[in-house]
Amino acid sequence: MTLHEMIETADAGAVAIFNRNGAVQPLYHAIKRDGAHMLVPAPPTSKAAALTLMRALFELQDVVRYVFIDEAWMVGTDPAETERINREGVRAQPGRVEVLIYIAEDDTGLLMAMRKILRPAHGKATLAPLEHVGAQAFEGRMVGLLPRPAGRLQ
Repeated sequence: MTLHEMIETADAGAVAIFNRNGAVQPLYHAIKRDGAHMLVPAPPTSKAAALTLMRALFELQDVVRYVFIDEAWMVGTDPAETERINREGVRAQPGRVEVLIYIAEDDTGLLMAMRKILRPAHGKATLAPLEHVGAQAFEGRMVGLLPRPAGRLQ
């Protein structure tokens, strides 16, 4: 299963959950080296601690591929505004967009996709079509959750 296929599979399940519940809780869908699948809710702790726990679990379970699914805020901005946004938070920014985000990783790299969450003033929330963000250069705490093969830097 490719990262693209993994996102498509995760999306089908996440859309069903969203349509039923109006929200999606953070979740990892991981595939182990032996082909077994694991669904793991994100640990209910700080982001840093949760990522440390997930890295350890992925190493112990010999995970080779995963997709992380979560709701998030996104804002498109120019780099000059980054300091202010980091200080105030994305949630406080005008023009922010709520999304259902997918971050998939394996030894070939990282792939992202998202669906905008549309919350009308009256009525049920819906999801926009899936948008593949691509395999650009990514960095941050959500990158590099898989164990590193010997001699390979991430």
